[in-house]
Amino acid sequence: MYLWISKQQIWRKDSINNEDQTGDISSKNFELHYYHISNREKLQREFKELQVVAVDLSVTASRLNENRNRYSNIFPYDKNRVILDIDSDGSDYINASFINGYRKRKEYIATQGPKLDTAIDFWRMVIQHNVKVIAMVTQIKEGDIIKCHRYFPMGQMKYMKFGKITVMLTSETSDDLLERREFCVKHSGDGFTRNVVHYYFKKWPDHDCPADPEDLISFVKKIKSEKKSSHSPIVVHCRYTLYSNL
Repeated sequence: MYLWISKQQIWRKDSINNEDQTGDISSKNFELHYYHISNREKLQREFKELQVVAVDLSVTASRLNENRNRYSNIFPYDKNRVILDIDSDGSDYINASFINGYRKRKEYIATQGPKLDTAIDFWRMVIQHNVKVIAMVTQIKEGDIIKCHRYFPMGQMKYMKFGKITVMLTSETSDDLLERREFCVKHSGDGFTRNVVHYYFKKWPDHDCPADPEDLISFVKKIKSEKKSSHSPIVVHCRYTLYSNL
């Protein structure tokens, strides 16, 4: 069953001192223009307006997959969604999208924080695409609110099982900025093992961006150094699929 949704295309002109924002900005108005376009309420309003730009949503909007999405209004587009190999563990759907890098297509996979019932799909995706590095930028839990299902072993828990997939913790370190873990991921069906490095970046607040850009730069450098010459995509996720990938 497929549900297609077409949204009306709009065009919006927002000006400051009679200047079209898509055109040149005079030097005398640049500072005012900067503060105007950086206004949080304006950015939130513009993001909502993006929802009415013409977009076709098919599989992602299907009722068959609603329970696999963390939020009812955040979907991957069909043209770049990650399609899982169908096996006995589930369907081909995961709320995840391929993202092109600066020099390479499909260099990243942006996905939502796994739910209890989609953690197995997350690891299926990691295995299928031979992922070497995972970057997590959300807390597992804040107070009584679950931000992301804990889909990996840590501390005294040395392994977790997800259907035919076993994730074993082999290394664990932590500092003020990052938590780094190494996993050995095994699939009993194909007999292969994959070594995966997992980073948790502690300085990305929910609904916001890191306060210190140097922390983010350091984190990105760590991730890049782990990837090295690997041609497999880096998996990046926060709680929503959204903020960490803007």
